[in-house]
Amino acid sequence: MIEYPEQNAYMAEILRDVNDEQIKKWMDPENLVGKNRREFAGFEIVDSIDGGIDENREVSLVTLKAVDQYPQHIHKNSDAYFIITKGSAKLLSGREERIIMEGEKIEIPRGKPHGFEIAEGEQLEFISIQSPPIKNHETGEEDLHLTDII
Repeated sequence: MIEYPEQNAYMAEILRDVNDEQIKKWMDPENLVGKNRREFAGFEIVDSIDGGIDENREVSLVTLKAVDQYPQHIHKNSDAYFIITKGSAKLLSGREERIIMEGEKIEIPRGKPHGFEIAEGEQLEFISIQSPPIKNHETGEEDLHLTDII
């Protein structure tokens, strides 16, 4: 089983307004209208679902559809917190793996490899809270680095 560290003081501040009521507001279809949507490698990402209220984080809605595998990668400078809102998948982390499903909350510290395997016909949807944001809004570069873990 993958072990995730306890939430640190920095992430506690970033997650200060994250609760069930806030998540419902973020997931409201009316809130998602007009938000920037982008796709790459089977990911669909809806950016800034929290309205961009905190420049130290990015809150996105991520949907992954069944493809062979989402390769493991790291974020060198960003911590991530995932709230699984729909579906299930296999979370890959280094040589470890475990099934994740709706309702789970997962902390991925910077530098920790992670990727996903989605079963045929399935999809995984989650809120991704990253701090600092992995996408530099000035340069467009993303703090996403593929690992060589197979």
